[in-house]
Amino acid sequence: MGLMDEISKQDRSIRFANKWEELETKLSPEDFKDFLAAINNPHISQAAIRRVLQGRGINVGSGTLSQMRNEHREV
Repeated sequence: MGLMDEISKQDRSIRFANKWEELETKLSPEDFKDFLAAINNPHISQAAIRRVLQGRGINVGSGTLSQMRNEHREV
C-alpha cells in the first residue's frame, strides 16, 4: 500500500470556508444569535466565549474571535 492509499483512507473532516460558516453550521439558530449577542457585549470576555465554544467542540483562537468582534461591529 502506497502513501496515497493511506492518505485517502483517512477520515475526512468537514471543511468550512471560514469560522462564521462553521459557527452557523454547528450552532442552532438560537445559539448563533446568542453568540452574536455575546461578541457584541463588551462585558463578556473572549476567554469565556472561547471556553463555551470549546465545550461544544468548536475551537476559535483569540485572534480570530477578536477579528470576528471587529467585523461584526462594522456590519
